[in-house]
Amino acid sequence: MNNKLLIRAKKTISTENDISLLHSFLFGFMSILILSREQFNKNEEIKSFLELLGFHYKEYVYVSRTLIISRVIRDIEKFDEKRLEEFNQKLLQFLYDIFPEVQESNNKRGDSKGNRENYVSKIIDKYNPKVK
Repeated sequence: MNNKLLIRAKKTISTENDISLLHSFLFGFMSILILSREQFNKNEEIKSFLELLGFHYKEYVYVSRTLIISRVIRDIEKFDEKRLEEFNQKLLQFLYDIFPEVQESNNKRGDSKGNRENYVSKIIDKYNPKVK
């Protein structure tokens, strides 16, 4: 699964306060997660994942991933604020357990502005020595 998506998911789920935006994000994220063949090779694995999150469906639902997604989205849409918070905690715990190597980082390229030397200052110092 894409590291950028996972980092964004962890950040959004843990910090978003607007319920409607959180619902919308969870609809898309859960769809991507359920459709991911690299995460869930078999639909039986999806069943155990959803039971861990508190979703329980009849066996015929697990035959089709699109049917699973439709049921999950319908249930998420019905969540009240308390139930949504519980679901978010379970989902975050799952993400941290399954993908511990994905760490949030504030710097995107590996070097922050404060840590790298000022290139222009370096050139000026090289060709214009300070007079003592």
